[in-house]
Amino acid sequence: MAQIVSDKTENLSSLQLVERVFAVLRAIGATTEGGGVTRIAEQTGLPKSTVSRICATLEQLALVTRLPNKEAAGRGFKIGPALIALVANVPQSASLAAIAQPYLQRLQEVIGETVALTLPEGDNAYVVTQLTSRQAIQVRDWTGVRIPMYVQSTGRVFLAERAADALDRYLAQPLQPYTGKTICDPVQLRLILTQVREQGYAWVVEEFEDGLVALAAPVRNAAGQVIAAVNIFGPTFRFPATGRQAEITQLTLQAAQQIGLQQHKSQG
Repeated sequence: MAQIVSDKTENLSSLQLVERVFAVLRAIGATTEGGGVTRIAEQTGLPKSTVSRICATLEQLALVTRLPNKEAAGRGFKIGPALIALVANVPQSASLAAIAQPYLQRLQEVIGETVALTLPEGDNAYVVTQLTSRQAIQVRDWTGVRIPMYVQSTGRVFLAERAADALDRYLAQPLQPYTGKTICDPVQLRLILTQVREQGYAWVVEEFEDGLVALAAPVRNAAGQVIAAVNIFGPTFRFPATGRQAEITQLTLQAAQQIGLQQHKSQG
């Protein structure tokens, strides 16, 4: 790291230096295509010479690697094996959230609504990270909140994958309505979960909260097991936009698939 600071580099405090390094890493990690020095400089607001020196040192430490399929003069960078290995040693929720971040950002930019990554935790769906919409009227931040599975789109994605006996036990317990539209009847829920399993996603309209509609798609590991779900949601008056439901569904499915593939690569 000391090589980042040179005679050509302006005097920086340790905190400033760390902030610049992380700004570069965030810019590189925000895209699966990698980023070149010019692009990183534009995104971070740092001088190209500073970005170049930071990237050179990060490359020596295997925290970033150069993309081999570009011309030598303009090759971009992607996150390197040393950083991936470091992330792999943190709890799954944190590492998966880091992997998912660029895909969630892209999904939010395209659709314009709030997106989140959710993990199963017992009989609840646990919101690991959320990127809130920039719209004037927003939904609340659910990060860290545990939501019963039967009322929420991500929960239904998880329930749809449960073994028959485990699902029987879950549906045998009393289920309380959250709104006037909450489906609590086990027979109806079984039919819904069968549909979710067959189509590979779940839409839920105003069952968890009045005025809220949500979509979820499963994130699968290399063995095909559902380990998380990508969730996108917004107010019913705006989401989904007229004529965009099929497009939004497809984009969410793609994001979930990409996160699963990237998670597998990070462990390989």
